[in-house]
Amino acid sequence: MTRRDTSKSRMLSPPSEVKGMQCLDRSAFRKKVDVVSLAVEENKVGALNRHLRKHTVCMRNLKNIRVDTDGRRCFLLHPDIFSSVDEAKEILSKTEFSEMLNEAEYRLVELNIGYENWTAEEVLRAVLPDEVPNVTGFSVIGHVAHLNLKEAHFSYKHLIGQVLLDKHKNLRSVVNKTDSIDNTYRNFVMELLAGVDDMNVIAKENGCSFKFDFSKVYWNSRLATEHERIISEVTPDTIVFDAFAGVGPFSVPSAKKGATVYANDLNPNSYEALCSNMKSNKVKGEYQTFNMDGRNFISTIVKEQLLHATESVKQHIVIMNLPATAIRFLDSFVGLLNDARDFQAPKTKGIQIFCYCFSNEADYGEDVASRINGVLCVDSNSVTSSQCRRVRNVAPNKDMICAQFYIKWNTMVELKTSDDVIEKKRPKLAS
Repeated sequence: MTRRDTSKSRMLSPPSEVKGMQCLDRSAFRKKVDVVSLAVEENKVGALNRHLRKHTVCMRNLKNIRVDTDGRRCFLLHPDIFSSVDEAKEILSKTEFSEMLNEAEYRLVELNIGYENWTAEEVLRAVLPDEVPNVTGFSVIGHVAHLNLKEAHFSYKHLIGQVLLDKHKNLRSVVNKTDSIDNTYRNFVMELLAGVDDMNVIAKENGCSFKFDFSKVYWNSRLATEHERIISEVTPDTIVFDAFAGVGPFSVPSAKKGATVYANDLNPNSYEALCSNMKSNKVKGEYQTFNMDGRNFISTIVKEQLLHATESVKQHIVIMNLPATAIRFLDSFVGLLNDARDFQAPKTKGIQIFCYCFSNEADYGEDVASRINGVLCVDSNSVTSSQCRRVRNVAPNKDMICAQFYIKWNTMVELKTSDDVIEKKRPKLAS
């Protein structure tokens, strides 16, 4: 069966008249198509389906094998492959399974299709002008779909929102990001495109449930794998310091694994959700939550716990997930413990840092390592490019990077320094 190109989509195209539509009119998608129906006995359906399934109509909410009034099964053949009864007979008579069709009946039937038969991607491809890119990706946070639309989409944004709402039954709201992330509280301005104005969501990740107001805090579903990667390194004898914890995607699962967790976030809404999520997930480990600036968190809470570190603690992990500015906070660790008397450093390499940042350099490893070393100003603690890992691409020529390295105990204890010295030695950071 190679007479026609059978690699074409088995979907029937929407009416061309919907192109450029800005206000959704579902009735405009109604279409009547003549297709060849191949009626066979029920006992032949299984065998024939193996041969014919790639050559039948395949659409949402449409069965490509129907039951006829006389009880026989009817295959709906694709009109791009079989345009008429005579053509279908001619093509199928030359196949290796032609004998199975000796008693088959060919009919031309009218197929009524409409808006409900196409997916969101198919509807939007049909509606948006050719020069406008299709909307193929979005994040789902609970019942909310979050889009980052381009300027070319703006005239169609409400139609896009309604189509997504129609086609994804788990959604109740569709929003579009309208501004960049606020670096202070890590939330952004959004507009409602379709659905209800309710941003109180429940997101599930790594065996935990997170409840929060999406309009007031930061949450990115695309980081689920990254969260899981870090959490996999946590054990019950780990102390985790989460300097920019948000609503708890690192902290809550870590505490649930039995680790001791100190979680902090400056955003009062994130802090409130963090506290609630710790309680609702019934974590095993001990934890404390804080609502303070990250630098103060390091200089007080982290310092206090490091001073009282015991041999039972196998590792200290510090998570700094504030990509826009996290590197700038690293100098808080230089000389952090230099006023401690009789401090006995644990028998570990030091504290393990997971510092997230952005880079627009082709050699992101060298770029990030250089910036971190410039802030730490400690040659013996140099961070190498191999310790920098690309997490994901966030924009053209902009990657999110995770630098994983140790700050040694002697960096925090023995080095005597001052802010003036650090400022003189530190190179300027890229914004």
